Amino acid sequence: MIWLAFAILTAFFESLKDVSSKKGLTSIDEYIVAWVSIVFAAVFLIPVLLCTKIPTLIITFWIPLLPSIGG
Repeated sequence: MIWLAFAILTAFFESLKDVSSKKGLTSIDEYIVAWVSIVFAAVFLIPVLLCTKIPTLIITFWIPLLPSIGG
């Protein structure tokens, strides 16, 4: 049931990101707004990446991914 909490939190933070980006676009350059959201996420995600083991990607991962490459 933890997935429900994660889904709700993801929706909340994505909407918060969109609202803050739209607010920032009124007075700040669009390139800066885009880069700030990427850098802000990287600050949290890079330490997680360093602490976790990256799994081996097997063929069952790549097969569903192939159709999405062309779009």
